[in-house]
Amino acid sequence: METSARVVIIGGGIIGCSVLYHLAKNGWTDVVLLERQELTSGSSWHAAGGLFNVTRPNSVAEIHKYTFEAYREIELESGQSCGFHHTGGLNICRTKEELTNNAMMQSACRRLGIESHFISLNEVKERAPILNTSHILGALWEENGGHVDPASATQAFGIAAKKLGAKIYRHTPVVSTKQLVDGSWEVETRNGRIHSEFIVNAAGLWGREVGKLAGIKLPLLPVEHHYLVTENIPVIENLDFELPQINDNETGSYARQEGMGMLLGAYEKNCVHWAKEGTPENFGHELLPNDLDRIEWNFEKSVEIMPCLGEAGVKRIINGPMIFSPDLGPLLGPHPALRNYFCATGVMNGFNQGGGIGRVVSEWIIQGEPEFDIFNWDVARFGEWATNSYTEKATRYFYENRAEKTYPYQEFDVGRPIETPSIYDDLTNKGAVFGQSFGMEHPNWFASKIGIKDTLTFGQPNWWFPVAEEGKHIRNEVGLMEYSAMAKFEISGPNAEHWLNFIMANKMPKVGKIILTPMLSENGKIIGDLSISKITDTTFLILGADIMQLSFARHFNKYLPQEGVIIKNLSSELAG
Repeated sequence: METSARVVIIGGGIIGCSVLYHLAKNGWTDVVLLERQELTSGSSWHAAGGLFNVTRPNSVAEIHKYTFEAYREIELESGQSCGFHHTGGLNICRTKEELTNNAMMQSACRRLGIESHFISLNEVKERAPILNTSHILGALWEENGGHVDPASATQAFGIAAKKLGAKIYRHTPVVSTKQLVDGSWEVETRNGRIHSEFIVNAAGLWGREVGKLAGIKLPLLPVEHHYLVTENIPVIENLDFELPQINDNETGSYARQEGMGMLLGAYEKNCVHWAKEGTPENFGHELLPNDLDRIEWNFEKSVEIMPCLGEAGVKRIINGPMIFSPDLGPLLGPHPALRNYFCATGVMNGFNQGGGIGRVVSEWIIQGEPEFDIFNWDVARFGEWATNSYTEKATRYFYENRAEKTYPYQEFDVGRPIETPSIYDDLTNKGAVFGQSFGMEHPNWFASKIGIKDTLTFGQPNWWFPVAEEGKHIRNEVGLMEYSAMAKFEISGPNAEHWLNFIMANKMPKVGKIILTPMLSENGKIIGDLSISKITDTTFLILGADIMQLSFARHFNKYLPQEGVIIKNLSSELAG
């Protein structure tokens, strides 16, 4: 085994293998992947492998699209089949609201070149004869739907990476990671030590444990997830084509053809966490005990639109663990507390997103930032406020409610309040309706009486006119805004102004003045829009978006000179 590599990737699932491939494809061939057992051990091997493109936000849809298109290329480069089934997909709409939801996603995805359109119920029946359309109002058809074989797809990325010069070492568990003074890393394994410039934590179910080796705590928790595979179904045996992927979002279910039967997966209404205290070291290709009672509701709702499921025998039941962050999104990018340490873990839809995530992480390492805007998946979106208790509550809520629609400007009550501003009670008594950002409560608008909440709608919400009145009042009179949640930094020192002029688009103001300026990356992309006040000749106060607090801190620290500039994060110390 090598004693040095430019990048060491820890974890040999679909995500780790994709990162390895994309680094090698971009010329970084001095890269090594370390897998504790065999490739796909953990979650990758038992995944359903479903593929779809139409989703929100657009940045995620772009990743889905890239991943879908990458499978053909990977098959050619590796010579290994991915078990790629390009069947198309149906998004089932049982209600008018779900039709609206899909129409909004379709419209947003159209500009990305993602082909989809609504089809008649007759065409639904033609494309999927197993469906009973009496419970369906409509369906969105998308061309880029289908599935892959998890083991084959993972192996294909690994083979393609090795052909480019990358290395994979199986049965090589990592036992420690130590950062050196120059920012590089020593990675100790049971088979020897490797010195590397960068580490990528792609450890999946063991993401928490690998993070702890570096002294960081990642807000992740495993959850049990069921799917079943039926015996052969006569109507499918008589078809001369393969059924499309079928997504029934309103019941938290998904289905696709498996052989001459069906695979049905469900996001259970009773979420069960697994291995709360830590993933067992010897876990690999095992499954968990089945509990079909937990998917009874999902199954019964699925039988409404696919009656053949109710008559088919069950061939196989899969109950395996998946690991999630509080909002169920991946944790990607450079960890704000460490140098040269990248996260690529907590991925729910690994085979739908793995290709794109590999590209994003590799670009972040090589170029300093990815082409896609994926802040909604940035590891820096969570701070210390994302405790074990909050992570457990949030993963439970979002898993159990995965079938629920997300409305514009929707706020979620789970685990709140975590942190509150000093005048929280006063604001509440004034009728404040709160949102939460980066763990801190903040007033979104003021209702006429206490206890009113946002209405969830795709139309005009109940806060529309109150917010309009607030805007008119501030425009014509005067008003106060509660800004305690905002990110707040003090930048000081003899070189502070010179340095700020370097990383900001605008020149710094005079003492006692304030400016609004974008903060830029090396490539000229906008990191954030910041308000900067010059307090003294050598002291500046910076205010920015609350959710970006750790992203700003990470950017500051990345370009911080060795002397002459001092950064203080005052976000938790100052009210506003």
